[in-house]
Amino acid sequence: MLSFVLDHRSEDVDRIILDGAATADEFLDLLTSLPKEFLGDVLLMRSDNHSFINTAGRADGRLLYAMTATDLKFYLETLGLVTTKAAIAA
Repeated sequence: MLSFVLDHRSEDVDRIILDGAATADEFLDLLTSLPKEFLGDVLLMRSDNHSFINTAGRADGRLLYAMTATDLKFYLETLGLVTTKAAIAA
């Protein structure tokens, strides 16, 4: 699915964000095709308030977490990927 993103080894990829256009099967296919060297996050944002994030584990392997809408908002705001209302008001 998004193999071209990870084929550019000269570029650092911090995260892959899927905006909900991918199905659950496509998301899992992507996760199983990730190279071991990829240490970034893979985020599937869903419109039904059930998002998922896959991260590198501390020892070996990867971990999959379910995210609530609040979790997703916190993740995106913390990384500066969206603006907060406070920043817009300033």
